[in-house]
Amino acid sequence: MQEHSDWFRLFNAYWWLIFPLFGMGFGMVQAWLRHKRAQQRLEILKSYIDQGKEPPPELVQFLRAPERQRDKGPGGDIFLTILFTGIGLALTFLAINEGDKDIYFPVIIMGALAVGFLAKALLRPKQERLDPP
Repeated sequence: MQEHSDWFRLFNAYWWLIFPLFGMGFGMVQAWLRHKRAQQRLEILKSYIDQGKEPPPELVQFLRAPERQRDKGPGGDIFLTILFTGIGLALTFLAINEGDKDIYFPVIIMGALAVGFLAKALLRPKQERLDPP
């Protein structure tokens, strides 16, 4: 029987960690993009102040509104629910057909993520969407 390297065994045992790591990476990029948008909002207000003008109240109301009111709704959460449900079902299929008990832990994690995103999508408060002035 062929002897495999330690890297092969490590990846073979923990390949499923790629999904949470990518999720964390995307979360970091999303946080950075939110920060950049906040800086742009401050720059808009600063340009009015530098000119000695009062910003229009509609603009101030739009810029003060939380990010959640400006997005398009729970579509991203529904997508993530479907994604993690699919991954969980695929892992469940592997666990049943291969008889590998090491896959049960990733199945539980993917299922918990799917339930969490579904709850987030369903429990999101209903708010009207603000359009830019």
